[in-house]
Amino acid sequence: IKYITFSVTDDCNLMCQYCYFTHKTNKNKLSFDIAKKAVDYILSERAFDIHDGVVWDFIGGEPTLEMDLIDKICDYILYKMYSSNHKWLYCYRIMIGTNGLLYNSPKFQSFLQKHGRNLHVNITVDGSKEKHDLSRVKKDGSGSYDDIVKVLPLWFRQTGNYSTKSTFAHADLPYLKDSIINLWNLGFKN
Repeated sequence: IKYITFSVTDDCNLMCQYCYFTHKTNKNKLSFDIAKKAVDYILSERAFDIHDGVVWDFIGGEPTLEMDLIDKICDYILYKMYSSNHKWLYCYRIMIGTNGLLYNSPKFQSFLQKHGRNLHVNITVDGSKEKHDLSRVKKDGSGSYDDIVKVLPLWFRQTGNYSTKSTFAHADLPYLKDSIINLWNLGFKN
């Protein structure tokens, strides 16, 4: 499987303490024209023919802030794979890693309905409320845990995904055990 990653924006709706994007702004956004050129190149490059399938991965900042752009890129990808009868049309996945704050938004829900089983969504939860809210804070400084936990039942029901990615830093290690137990109790198995 070939993994293709599009970094669609460096903007985010959180100000995580450990984030490597130190100057978050909506000025640095992937243009649709650049994405089209990348897709055209990838789908026409014979060297990629060794791969039986593809994962089109969308990251950010917070990629769900750019759902219109992601939707447009995915439409273009599907059009190009269909019109060229590309073998990846029958073996592809769209992947979005998100903080989950916009998961239940109408734009995201529409995208989810449109792509169904070909879409994999990963919502990041850092563990217990205490641990998560230490680092994953909103721009006003408040924690985001309660907002994320509210969307988890819908996410589990719609996607069947019971895994998450948690970030731990040195200062967080005292919360490791309780965080893992909390994640398990929330329903995460991986």
